[in-house]
Amino acid sequence: MHCPRTSCPCIARDLDLHRAQALVDKSALRFSRDLRLAEVRRLLCSSRAMALRLGNGGPELTDHELIHEQQSRLLLLCRRSMALPIGRGMFTLASAPPQLTEALRLAPLTLKGRMPNAATVDLDTSQLPADHLLWPEFHNGIAAALRLAPPRCGHSADGGELGRHWIVYNRPGTRQHAHAGFLMGLGLQGHLLALANTDLYRYMSQGHDVTMMAVLLGMAAARRGSMHAPIAKMLCLHIPALHPPTFTELELEVPAVVQTAALLGIGMLYQGSAHRLMTEVLLGEIGRPPTNELLECRESYSLSAGIALGMLGLGRGTDAAGLADLRLEDQLGSYMHGKESTLPWPAPGHAPERNPPTRCCRIREGPLVNVDVTAAGATMALALIFLKTNNASVASQLRIPASLYSLACVRPDLVMLRVIARNLIMWDEVRPTSAWLASQLPELAKPPAVGGDTEALRLARLNALAGACAALGLRFAGSCCEPACELLMAQAKQLHAQRQATGAGAKAAQPTLETCVGTTAIALGMVMAGSGNLECLRLFRVLRRRVDSEVSYGFHVAISMALGFLFLGGGRLTLGTSKPAIAALLTSIFPRFPLTPSDNRYHLQAFRHLYVLAVEARCVEAVDVESGESNLVPLTVHLKGGAAPLQLVAPCLLPPLSSIVSVQVS
Repeated sequence: MHCPRTSCPCIARDLDLHRAQALVDKSALRFSRDLRLAEVRRLLCSSRAMALRLGNGGPELTDHELIHEQQSRLLLLCRRSMALPIGRGMFTLASAPPQLTEALRLAPLTLKGRMPNAATVDLDTSQLPADHLLWPEFHNGIAAALRLAPPRCGHSADGGELGRHWIVYNRPGTRQHAHAGFLMGLGLQGHLLALANTDLYRYMSQGHDVTMMAVLLGMAAARRGSMHAPIAKMLCLHIPALHPPTFTELELEVPAVVQTAALLGIGMLYQGSAHRLMTEVLLGEIGRPPTNELLECRESYSLSAGIALGMLGLGRGTDAAGLADLRLEDQLGSYMHGKESTLPWPAPGHAPERNPPTRCCRIREGPLVNVDVTAAGATMALALIFLKTNNASVASQLRIPASLYSLACVRPDLVMLRVIARNLIMWDEVRPTSAWLASQLPELAKPPAVGGDTEALRLARLNALAGACAALGLRFAGSCCEPACELLMAQAKQLHAQRQATGAGAKAAQPTLETCVGTTAIALGMVMAGSGNLECLRLFRVLRRRVDSEVSYGFHVAISMALGFLFLGGGRLTLGTSKPAIAALLTSIFPRFPLTPSDNRYHLQAFRHLYVLAVEARCVEAVDVESGESNLVPLTVHLKGGAAPLQLVAPCLLPPLSSIVSVQVS
């Protein structure tokens, strides 16, 4: 993976800092009044030793106890450091031309601490799981690949575009997960289209499950919406439900992460097509019975099938031709509410099932639907199929229960998903006001009795609030809407204050509060994407400051993503709100964050990078024709609908291009 001269960690670390500094210099004119870019570069750097400061333990601590304290504190810091590559990929997105004469160099993930006396302490990894660093390495590889500019978006430093020879030359060495991330990043940017079928076969035949997953997702993203036949065959080969009856499990054993990725790949490849066969298969896979190979990731598999189904019928609603007899709303409703499955096939006289799964040796389920597995995927599918349709009838299926008993029967995190899905359907009714936000909270028809169980109501209200904030973030993504920004910032501060409470009740709700704070921070980052807003940066710095045993790895991921969105592409890129962009964003920010660096049970970590498919380049820059240097130039932007003209100074981000009438030099 490395050239021989970059195998030294010191050289790779200095190279990482040099690249980040180059991005800071490139965007310096946009943020010329302060050092916010340099601060974000420092916050998202994972190649330097972390400052390791211990409390005053007193002279009674023995050497063994001091070492134990050092390792405990360093482990917490490393947990945050391992979440930074996701945000760094956003920060450096499409910021550098490729160097065709050099191999891609990956910066190391440094698990070291630096004491006040300048001594360094290495993390003792002997007590950690063997796979604790594999997924952070994967994210690190994606960040390195996303730094490269997409095809036809500027020339390389050597006067050409990335070709198959350069990609194949960057073969894996010892960091296979990092190379898998590198391949997926190239796919998200569109570079993998340069590979031949024989190259894809070599990658897929290595037997490395994460590399297979990365190639499938990367190729599907690069060919999204095209229904490209060779890629479709490659994806179908890794989905057991699409195998012919003559196939046996021993002939082709597909790892669970590859199956999950292949399902979402089908959704991207057939995006918006409402393909009949794929719709039937994905609808059945949401409620797939338990199998031995999917024991540890049934939830993420069902979620992937649901999101893929939503992408197939993206925004089509009831207009999709040839799907009326499937009764999608009814079947998805049974997956959400726990009724018996009502699949309309097979028809009488036909074969019962294409390829029935083997019986699970550890789980036995009856005819009723297990909503703990299927509800999330069905909710996301319904939201994407009816995205922006303002269909009140379908949105009513996503209502929040109005009684305390019914509310206790719904898992609190599913309340958040229902609020998000309902507002994605009722797109035009989302408003950045406190009154609208209050209308999203559950209200009981009968108030609970004094001393009754109000914990379910409290958790439901917290999740509903976070879901409403996430819906605001998706609705106004990349708009820099001031009312939405102020409302989300106020809610983030309020949730953070509740999270800081130390009472016994607050401790019990810590995981919920942590998820809600992270979701609200990401929503704020999406609204202000690419703006580099200083108040938002100060808030995110406060949120990331807490590092203790109660803070999970997933919370660090959320804050890293929020920072990355805020400074997307170094402040030169932003987010769009088209239907494909919303589908990609929803998949990326799904509000169920990993507990540990290797956790993929509820959401495959590779999906966190699909935000790339929603990125738009709306940065306008004034360049002197003689010197070729950027200059500060005042602009007047006239908007549609009689809105007041905007007074901006280039370089700056323009509002959505569909809302602009003209741009004039003031």
